[in-house]
Amino acid sequence: MTTIDFIGDALRLWKRTLELAELTAGWDGAQALPMEKKALQNTQRLIKAGESTDFRQWVLFPDDNGTILMQSKDGKASISIGNNSYSFVCTKEGKVNAGQNVKFSTASALKTLRSLA
Repeated sequence: MTTIDFIGDALRLWKRTLELAELTAGWDGAQALPMEKKALQNTQRLIKAGESTDFRQWVLFPDDNGTILMQSKDGKASISIGNNSYSFVCTKEGKVNAGQNVKFSTASALKTLRSLA
């Protein structure tokens, strides 16, 4: 899949995964690991499976442990995507919704992302 296959916010996030893939060990000036290849692939699978509008409110950040942090622009929700699992947290109307070490599947992660938006 190339970037030409995406539009809008999906394209923005896809391009960001390509930037994150270039990070090398110590990218933070300390002990940060490069992004895990499988975590990047899982993030790209998620982007590929969704609609561009699914990603309007989301930005991607590298995590120093090699995972990908997808955070809502308002900072009220985040999903950490790893090699085999993902975790999420969301604060809505004063209530916290969270899950840790959820087995990664593209369908499950997309469902979670949509529920947090």
